[in-house]
Amino acid sequence: MSYFSGLSFNQGTKPGFIRNNQKFEACFEGIECQHVNENQANDVKLKFETCYNWEEIVETILGNLEFFYDASEFEDDLQEELKDWLGSVEGWGLLFTLLPFNSSSTSSLCTPISTWSSRRPTQ
Repeated sequence: MSYFSGLSFNQGTKPGFIRNNQKFEACFEGIECQHVNENQANDVKLKFETCYNWEEIVETILGNLEFFYDASEFEDDLQEELKDWLGSVEGWGLLFTLLPFNSSSTSSLCTPISTWSSRRPTQ
């Protein structure tokens, strides 16, 4: 296992990656950055869309959707599970990349936002 789990050199999960279960389908659509200039946003977007493996997060989302009954409860449960996961060995790589280092660091200026779509699979 890598010290920075989930990170690789150009072997990450690409936009359009889809996983599904019997009830739902989750698609990783990409990364969006807010409150930074276009060059910084493109740099962060490129790194997170080519160097991070989002599969485990997709599986977590689908696992929480398995017993979906209320959007608010789903969001709370998913947020709590992802928070715990970021504090684990498996989530350390992503957490580390999100930590601010100094005032000139792109990480401190830009918080990447993963965009997802989730829908019921067609039958």
